[in-house]
Amino acid sequence: MCGISFTYCNSKINTKTKITIESVYKKFQKLLRKKKPKTQFILDNAIKYKTDCNFVKFFRSKQERKNVKKLVKLLKKKSHKDSNSSEAVWFFEEELNNRYKFVKSFLNKKKYYADSAIIFYKTLNSIINSINIQEIRGRDSMGLLLNFYLKKNNLNKSLIQKFEKENVQKSETSKFFVITLVFKTFNIYGSLKDNSKKILNEIKSNKILEKIIFNLSFEKVVFMAHTRWASSGEVNFLNTHPADNSLEKKKKSPLIYTIMNGDINNYQAIFETLENKKKILNKKKINDTKLFSCLLGSDNDFFNKAKIKQKINSLKGSFASINICSLDMTKILITKKGKQGIYLGKNSDRIFLSSDIYGLVEDCNLNSSIQSDSFFYFDLNKIKINKLESLEHRKNKNNFVFKKTNITSRDVSKNNFDHYMKKEIYEAKDVINKTIKNYAEKNFQKNFFKNCNFIKKIKSKKINKIYITGMGTCYTAGLSISNYMQKHFKKNDISLEVSPIIAAEGSVFKIENDMSNVLLIVIAQSGTTKDTNVFADIAKRRGASTISFLNKRGGDISYLVDNTFYIGDGRDIEMAVPSTKTYFAHIILGQIFTLYLINEIKNFSKFNNSEFLKIKKTSKLISETVKKFKKVNLKNYLNQFSKNKQWYVLFDNQETQFISEETRIKMSECCYKTVSNVHIDDFLNLNIKNSCILLNLSSEKKKLSKASNSNTKK
Repeated sequence: MCGISFTYCNSKINTKTKITIESVYKKFQKLLRKKKPKTQFILDNAIKYKTDCNFVKFFRSKQERKNVKKLVKLLKKKSHKDSNSSEAVWFFEEELNNRYKFVKSFLNKKKYYADSAIIFYKTLNSIINSINIQEIRGRDSMGLLLNFYLKKNNLNKSLIQKFEKENVQKSETSKFFVITLVFKTFNIYGSLKDNSKKILNEIKSNKILEKIIFNLSFEKVVFMAHTRWASSGEVNFLNTHPADNSLEKKKKSPLIYTIMNGDINNYQAIFETLENKKKILNKKKINDTKLFSCLLGSDNDFFNKAKIKQKINSLKGSFASINICSLDMTKILITKKGKQGIYLGKNSDRIFLSSDIYGLVEDCNLNSSIQSDSFFYFDLNKIKINKLESLEHRKNKNNFVFKKTNITSRDVSKNNFDHYMKKEIYEAKDVINKTIKNYAEKNFQKNFFKNCNFIKKIKSKKINKIYITGMGTCYTAGLSISNYMQKHFKKNDISLEVSPIIAAEGSVFKIENDMSNVLLIVIAQSGTTKDTNVFADIAKRRGASTISFLNKRGGDISYLVDNTFYIGDGRDIEMAVPSTKTYFAHIILGQIFTLYLINEIKNFSKFNNSEFLKIKKTSKLISETVKKFKKVNLKNYLNQFSKNKQWYVLFDNQETQFISEETRIKMSECCYKTVSNVHIDDFLNLNIKNSCILLNLSSEKKKLSKASNSNTKK
């Protein structure tokens, strides 16, 4: 997977959103005197304060920063009880100060700078934070394109001529001179944010960029960023996005820059159809994104909607892309073909585009999911999103429907943990407690299946099959849920057939012309996995009832299925790979779902206390396990596992097999190699020696002893 982000900034600052911190402080003081104060206004003002005009004041005024600090102190009196106050504290204390430090690092040594310089670096911080948070999708390379738009006048023309000797891409529109700077880095190995640190260092040392910011009067700047996990082409500079057609294009053809998330499956076949293929110098190394740039730049029809539609439809696959053309750099093409996620976000100053909601949360309180199989142009001159065009023979129902973004940057932060994975482990008990609280209270059963039409179909026996699907950890959670469901259906004499299915296999082997007898339960984390979403989409179009157990509010899958059940409170976002807390919470939600479904089918009114008590004990068990985990000296195990390349996960029955399958995935994701999941009897019969093993066994101590004595490290 890849991550893409896009935004822009203007030199002219919108002052309509200006607020006074002193007045907010006084209003909140009055509120605190009330027994039940309504604190939504404090969160609304915190969101307003994120705008450009307020940040300029905060950045330039020491007194303003003191006023904000004073407000935070007051908010903290309420924040432990009130979520609105907590969110406001997070913004004023964390987001705002981090943004201030970022901008200060670029302007600290400058005696004078215009407000436009502050806003440029503020927006640079936004795009970097957006792409950094998407590195969980892949981080073997990163690219950043900056387009500076300068008014067409003699002064700017003479200054730009001084760049002639520099390797700078220049173009013109009817109103602007445009200077394009591209920064790229790649490295298969590394940590989150390594790539952005390298690019930011390049920006700091780039003399041309410095001259543009401090010597030229720019009107607008476009920011396009990309982070990548290579699925097409090698990990190298050439294949780092934005990919362009600079080496391949004809002299009179336009230059195209492309950033893309997803895959074009037939790009090599399309390459053969290009008239300029003989001139392509990199045909052996060309990847699907570079091919897309070559295809769009094969003539001068970038703004001809009919021709663009034809070209995009010639490409087979699922992808979301942003393209910009040297013919007119003020009109940006955005495409979504298939089910790859791309979201539009907006605030009072600008719009954003991102592959994931996570990439919008810091700056946008409103978002819209872009419709599948469509494209549109964004007009930078008018700051206008042009009409949404369909790639199919259908009329679009609407253009863009914006809704409130229900998560913030607090939800995707590490919260003072060293690593995301550590954070997820320690938060597991909390998300389970929230899931139980949300769904397992005695009075909740009445509302659990509200607006769920599949219940009537199951009762009338129109549905006789349940497929539980997902990929990776979501699939192994599905294995445990299906086992629990099968066992309890059997106890209660329910004849529904329950099958766990890997999503990638389901869309091939489990698809029938009529699937109206199927309830498809999709287990999803972010809701963006292509294989899962394709299976769900096909099944639904063929009549299946579809629901999802989802972690992230607004995930792509929530737009595809009939009903969505969220784990936790829908804000317990899992950032680490491999996942931990989501896996546990999915299983808990699946068990609660099963018990309620049995009650609905059998018309039981009694609450199954014994089973729910078992579920409620899960959180305590996790807490006890974490306490034991803290006491373990992991360095000894780390040394053994890092020196020995043979790893095995062992199980002894069906239930431990499911746990072992999840353990296998976690170990495989940690080392990027396949780890085997083997029954202990098979392992002992194979007489494997000198290996590292992880044991997931029941109480069969004899077998455990045998495995320990087989010269293995465990």
